[in-house]
Amino acid sequence: MFPCIITLLLIAPPDDYAAVAAKRAAAAMAAAGQLDATKAERVRTAVAAHYTGLNAVHTARDAAAGDPVAREKAAAEVKELHAKFKAVLAAELTAVQTEAVMDQMTYNVVPNTLKAYREMLPTLTDAQAVRIRELLVVGREDALVAGASKAKHEKFGVAKGKINNYLSGQGYDLKKAGQEWAERRKAAEAKK
Repeated sequence: MFPCIITLLLIAPPDDYAAVAAKRAAAAMAAAGQLDATKAERVRTAVAAHYTGLNAVHTARDAAAGDPVAREKAAAEVKELHAKFKAVLAAELTAVQTEAVMDQMTYNVVPNTLKAYREMLPTLTDAQAVRIRELLVVGREDALVAGASKAKHEKFGVAKGKINNYLSGQGYDLKKAGQEWAERRKAAEAKK
């Protein structure tokens, strides 16, 4: 039995983050819509490089746990990597396509969360929705350079906290609004 385990370990391929990044890049590219082949390849390459670059920087940073110099170096590398990534998107895609790609890379949290706030708060004004979106976009920028999914969602959690504070300041009782929204969804589901 033991030799079988060793054999499996020897023939099993190691985790290949480049393959994961390529798969994620393909999904992000699908969000951009139709592109000519050359442009699509440049963007796909940039998205994959963003993922693999961030992974390498975060892995090195985490390996040097507690080293403030390593953290500073990682922060600078992430900033440079992200700037290059955004430059490629800006050069190759329209603003709408860029938004779609970045939303896909962050689990579509921006559009889904904005939709949820609009449903939960039917009296939300356009100006309030714009402010919510602005805060979500800041969260998305932070999430784009975060590591794993959990870290990305934590960045959005910070944005949602700011949104909730903003809405409370605008006079919304979010606890009550959430309960009413749950009741509306339950009633709508019962009608189906």
